[in-house]
Amino acid sequence: MPPQAWLFLLGGNLLSGSSYVTMTYVLRGFSPSAAVFWRLFLGALLFTPVIRRYWPAQPISRGDWLRIAAAGLFGLTLPLTLGTMGLKLSTATNASLMLGLEPVAIFVFSALFLGEAMTAVKMGAIFCGLFGSSLIVLQGLPWQAHLTAHWRGDLLLFLHAICWSLYSLLGKSVLRRVPPVIFSSLTTAIAVVPMALAAGASIWPAVTPPPAALAGLAFQALGVTFGATLLWNKGLEIVPASTLAQFIFLQPLIGVVLGVLLQHDPLTSWSAAGGALILSGVILTTR
Repeated sequence: MPPQAWLFLLGGNLLSGSSYVTMTYVLRGFSPSAAVFWRLFLGALLFTPVIRRYWPAQPISRGDWLRIAAAGLFGLTLPLTLGTMGLKLSTATNASLMLGLEPVAIFVFSALFLGEAMTAVKMGAIFCGLFGSSLIVLQGLPWQAHLTAHWRGDLLLFLHAICWSLYSLLGKSVLRRVPPVIFSSLTTAIAVVPMALAAGASIWPAVTPPPAALAGLAFQALGVTFGATLLWNKGLEIVPASTLAQFIFLQPLIGVVLGVLLQHDPLTSWSAAGGALILSGVILTTR
């Protein structure tokens, strides 16, 4: 693999993996809906010159516009909202561990809606993902455990990871005709509208946010929404998508390390075991 590809992929996943920890700082000054709105709004502004440069020569069909809109609403707005609300009630470490459920969910929805075969290996990956997430939420074996203090947040994070898979599924056919950068730009711009409505009067807090919240918001927009997307798409131009998938493993690892070091999140043995099971499921999905 070319050296520049390593730079793009490592950089993109490092930025994406740190998103949960930085969002905890943003939530110290913004409501969850306002935090998501500003991340998307600022990201959309940064994408503006990219749209003009990479706009496809062929007009985008009506069907593709509908798929792009659906991806923006259900594959971007919905998981970002659920994830931010869950992060408010849980920890950045648990959010990072739950992220491993996304590729497992893609297999489930691909079998249900795209007619792809459900093999024994895929079934094993689904089992690992679901059982691993139950260990994180319940902090024990399902038949022996009780709900933890932040189980509501963990449940939202579980749904957040599942909904992220919709972005890939809805965009699968569109990306054959529309450049990935344009797809990312348009879905980000579309997601701004419902988040503005959801934030409402709380779109800007009554009390000036602390500097850490503003710095975290700038990182979310510039580093994650814009920077990580561009690095990912640049890597996609150089190496196959299957190779890129291997680097997703870095995101939960980075998120957990930063959560423990910066936020002092507890990393229990049950969370570690659940994360290992989810990671095993992800590895199975790449085989």
